[in-house]
Amino acid sequence: MNYDLLKEVLALYRGDPTRHYELAYKLLHDIQGTNAIFNVAKGRIKGYCLFYVLCDEPTIDVYGEIDVDNHLIPLIEEVGISKLSITIPEHIVHRYINDIRAKLNVIKETVLNRMVSMRPPDIDTSKYDVVKLEEKDLKEFSSLKRLGGIECTEDEATRQLKEYLYLGIYIEDKLVSIGAAYVRLPEVWAIGGIYTHPEYRNLGLGTIISAELTKRAWLSGAHAVLKVEEYNLPAFKVFTKTGYKVVGRERHIQVNI
Repeated sequence: MNYDLLKEVLALYRGDPTRHYELAYKLLHDIQGTNAIFNVAKGRIKGYCLFYVLCDEPTIDVYGEIDVDNHLIPLIEEVGISKLSITIPEHIVHRYINDIRAKLNVIKETVLNRMVSMRPPDIDTSKYDVVKLEEKDLKEFSSLKRLGGIECTEDEATRQLKEYLYLGIYIEDKLVSIGAAYVRLPEVWAIGGIYTHPEYRNLGLGTIISAELTKRAWLSGAHAVLKVEEYNLPAFKVFTKTGYKVVGRERHIQVNI
């Protein structure tokens, strides 16, 4: 990536950190491994397609003006993954959805609310001991991931525990709830990967972990951002209660190649 294009990327991020944090994170922390195609006109970025795997799910993020044939499909072919998700801001999805449905095997579509913390949460997180997960937690961590339907090799689990800030709650020496800040930038933290063992749900464990991650984001001087399915009303109520506000909507399109 040349210097002028990098400046344009950073300008996008500074203009709306909660929208472009995946792009900024990849360029700052993994520029050699970044897969992206930009639509540039007169030195300005009109749109981009960015591939990333930040929290288990391979995703292509679409922004602005792109062309399905010349930008999106070439990037899909470049990364060579048979199953992934495409996210597009809901207000521009009408430009691309018919082409995507015609040219790709769409298996599911949902709408995500992008939510940003407006204040530090006032939820008491002291009821359970929330711990930072480390390599010693690898076995329990991998087991809980698999229970949630995510195949996570030991190498991948080790990488995630080193790269992301994963918090967890143990009950009787058993890891029963986890969540991560998988992007940590000065302006914004992205929270995700929250999962609780089915036998330990309805205890508020996921709420406690998300609140603790949000508190740590605020202490670092950053806002916390997360995404939740529009029709997941219980989660939406929890995050609203803990100080989150909807700032955007995205179409989440799962495809098989």
